[in-house]
Amino acid sequence: MVHRKQKPKAEAGRIRVGVGGWSYAPWRGVFYPKGLKQADELSYATSKLTSIEINATYYRLQSPNSFRIWGAPRRTVSCSR
Repeated sequence: MVHRKQKPKAEAGRIRVGVGGWSYAPWRGVFYPKGLKQADELSYATSKLTSIEINATYYRLQSPNSFRIWGAPRRTVSCSR
């Protein structure tokens, strides 16, 4: 019989949720609150999800400024529903 060290309970039940992008028109008014500016969608999504894949680099080369914007600390966006 092999005894394995159990993970601490805080890690054992942790679920990570992510998506492959954040700028989707059908999400507006559903996932994103009505009236949220499109420029604030990434900040809002990062406050609700564990990870977001930036798959835009697959489709075309991005400008250095795009990488700076994506990598900048996200500000908190609050919206009342």
